[in-house]
Amino acid sequence: WDFGGHVEYYISHDLMLRWCRESVFVVVARLDRDRATETENIKFWLQYLVTCMQGRPIPSIFIACSFRDRLSIKEIEKAQAWGTQLVKRLCRVFQDKLKIHNCVFLLNTLELDDTMTQFRQVVSDECERVRLAQPKMPKVCSDVTQAFEQWQLDTNTICHKKQFVSNVLYEPLRAQLQEHYIMCEKDTFVEDHSRLIRIALQYLHDCGTVIWIDGQEGLEGNHSRIADFVVTSPEWFCNTVLGAILMPAGEGFDAPSDVHRDGELVSLDHLQDTLQIADDRLSGDEVKAMLDMLCELGLCYDSLRDASTPSSGDTRRYLFPGAVTTKRPVDAYEQVNPRDVFYVGRRIELSRSRQIQQTLILSPALVPLLQQKVMSLIDMDVAPTLWATGMCGHVGEVEIAIESCVSHKVQYVTILARTEVKRRDAEGKCLTLLQKICDDAISLTGVPVESLRIIAVSPCAAIETDTPLETFLPGKPVHELKAAIQNTVKIGLREEAVRSLL
Repeated sequence: WDFGGHVEYYISHDLMLRWCRESVFVVVARLDRDRATETENIKFWLQYLVTCMQGRPIPSIFIACSFRDRLSIKEIEKAQAWGTQLVKRLCRVFQDKLKIHNCVFLLNTLELDDTMTQFRQVVSDECERVRLAQPKMPKVCSDVTQAFEQWQLDTNTICHKKQFVSNVLYEPLRAQLQEHYIMCEKDTFVEDHSRLIRIALQYLHDCGTVIWIDGQEGLEGNHSRIADFVVTSPEWFCNTVLGAILMPAGEGFDAPSDVHRDGELVSLDHLQDTLQIADDRLSGDEVKAMLDMLCELGLCYDSLRDASTPSSGDTRRYLFPGAVTTKRPVDAYEQVNPRDVFYVGRRIELSRSRQIQQTLILSPALVPLLQQKVMSLIDMDVAPTLWATGMCGHVGEVEIAIESCVSHKVQYVTILARTEVKRRDAEGKCLTLLQKICDDAISLTGVPVESLRIIAVSPCAAIETDTPLETFLPGKPVHELKAAIQNTVKIGLREEAVRSLL
């Protein structure tokens, strides 16, 4: 998987890394750019990998630098000295967390020279070492994988589940069943052995061989069709579907993030046109199945998926959090008199420990994934406002606001809830929503909770001025926290519990 550097792709990177095990990564920098900046970029990606791969086998890392052809011989010698020192420093910082190869490869990607040949060989050798260390798979799994590889040569990139079962799974699963003296006919195979088929499809999905999402778990209506299709080429899905939709502006592709917009929402008709331009083999039903998959994978949100009545194709709208690139609008969060509202807020950031600051980061996909979570809570009757680093929306009488910064040096997310309704249930709802969204945010950071600082912030100060959020320190909102505690105690919660929550 090629982890593109554009921020729009971070949400798909998080998806790929979610199931990564026993992996080999190549982190790439550019030799024709400022060395200090590229050092920070390399460190950023290594921190990203440490964050995502916690609790799993330590991954192997190779560092490569491209555009060697743009340097003079003297500049190449300086780059080699820089690379040697960089690897030594990184090996010390990420000791016991990453297995970093002790050499930086300076590459001219336009030629297959000795350095490129050596680089390809060492990466290939490491991949083979990792592969041979894996436990041997059961025969039925091997048979299913082999049957798929033989059939894949003549198939499209997406097919109906029944066709996939008939052409790929039937023979190896029938052989397995006959070992247990179970007879099966091809015509009734899907109905008679649905559980075994689901296990086989899930196995291929977990291996990354196909993409198949079980539609029996909590999906209704149009979204049940997601289980009727199998993506037989994950690479095609990532390049064609994700690539077309998340392509950053100005990259030479008709990306949905650029045209035919309704606020931040993109119409189904436009998405269908865009994907069919990218691959004219896709039918309308297949496009809808792809969008349902993207929704289930957390990469987009169907604005009408929770509607009580199904919508027609021309009214359905989709939101792609990863493709939101605008800045926070000035009027996104209306300024109000603090005396007229009940509000609470939290700021989640990395612990100040030097070791944690050096080796971990909040997941770069945190913002779009949290937007996706919150979108399922808010009322679509009042259109939410989204921007690249946050969002605002309403859940009944409660207004939710999120602002964040995930960069090389500053890492935090601020979550705020407020209501102007002077009722105990509304104030209690504020606290409940704040707790739920904070819990979601903590789980999406990719960082163990013991490595985080969770502190109270002033909602008034944090969002309702133009001053950057990172300038507001935890000690500022003392008087507002006292007021919040007093208000909350009135609705029947113990003061100790309120202080803990805040």
